[in-house]
Amino acid sequence: MGIEVLPATGRWDDFASFMVPRKPGGRGCVCMAYRNSSLDMPGRIAHMRALCDSAPGPGVLAYLDGEVAGWCSIARSPLPGWPPSPGTTKGTW
Repeated sequence: MGIEVLPATGRWDDFASFMVPRKPGGRGCVCMAYRNSSLDMPGRIAHMRALCDSAPGPGVLAYLDGEVAGWCSIARSPLPGWPPSPGTTKGTW
């Protein structure tokens, strides 16, 4: 099969299996720090789940031989609190 990169939209279970802490109260990354750093872990998980359930989704998942092997967050620029990249305008990708 090789490597396949697919949108995370509609793939919450795959995202969660790769990124969500497995132990209750466990620490980990749900790739929410730059999207909304004020959320606690349950809030981060709920927010990311909502992003995975809607278009355009929060990013892409990479699969190696059918198994989740990587994640890349993709979001509009500029994100709240981040300066826009040179040459971009508000609302661009």
